[in-house]
Amino acid sequence: MVILTGETERQRLVLLHEIGADNFISKPISMNILIEKIAFTIKPQGKIGKLIENGKQLVSSEQYEEALKIVRQILNIKPNSAAGFLIMGDAYKGLGKKEKAVEAYETASNHATMYMEPLKKLAEFYEEEGDHENRLRYLEKLDRLSPLNVERKVDMGGIHVTLGNEDKAEILFDQAINQARKEAMSYIEEVSSKIGGIYEKHDPEKAVKYYRRALELKGDMLDKSDIKTFNLLGIALRRQGKWREAVDEYNKARTVSPEDENLLYNIALAYAEGKDMRKATEHLAKALELNPEFHMQDPVIAYNFGLIYTKARKTDDAKVFLEAALSLNPGFEKAQKLLDSL
Repeated sequence: MVILTGETERQRLVLLHEIGADNFISKPISMNILIEKIAFTIKPQGKIGKLIENGKQLVSSEQYEEALKIVRQILNIKPNSAAGFLIMGDAYKGLGKKEKAVEAYETASNHATMYMEPLKKLAEFYEEEGDHENRLRYLEKLDRLSPLNVERKVDMGGIHVTLGNEDKAEILFDQAINQARKEAMSYIEEVSSKIGGIYEKHDPEKAVKYYRRALELKGDMLDKSDIKTFNLLGIALRRQGKWREAVDEYNKARTVSPEDENLLYNIALAYAEGKDMRKATEHLAKALELNPEFHMQDPVIAYNFGLIYTKARKTDDAKVFLEAALSLNPGFEKAQKLLDSL
């Protein structure tokens, strides 16, 4: 399983890894790098990979002694193989050698701090033994590595109830509910935004309604992932000539992401549509302070810079941006025509 994603928080990547993701590819990405990463993820197994797979199959078929022989081969090749020690733990557990199983799982965990499987095995082992305190200890370690797992927080809270730690249980249950609510709201926001996108060109007023609903549903849980919705809402408002409302929405977004040059650029476009060129150029200048190459990402953006500076009667600045637009797209007729007029 390969996940293609925009920027996202590390904790969410860890959770996705925990539930089965084999690799992550962050956008934007070139086609060549995309192919390389996928090829790396699905490449044929080497010798040690085949031994690990063989060892797992032997454990599944309850051939524990044979699995231990495979483990010895794995550890001869890679003495600190966490996967090898994990198979060892499963084999010893199958043979009823509990202390050796725990020791193998602990060793697997020590050799791979981000490898959660040994900790899960230890938590499961102590659950079967009815040892609540040790099970809780390993669940807490897992929670530190992957804190967005709602079900685990509920399990931990349940153990605290059993142990009589009501205050600790309540804290964990509240965290679980808040995380579940955040995930649910994010999904509802995504659906509302999609509906807004359907209406965007056909009925901007309804698009605004659904974009606003998407943001309102998040309440006080707005974060950088909501910037796209704010931008879409601003564009829908500007299509109706409501540039002041668009500026208000963009400024709300800036409370979530104050260092976002794209928001400043969109605010500048809104002010330009309202014919307030002084404020438009002020916001373009702020965008360039954050990213001096911002206008160079697209010829249309560079042209818009040039157009706004032209209307603000800042001819020298306008020429620079129009020349940049033409360097990105030599056949850009509108940019050439405006530059010639200057």
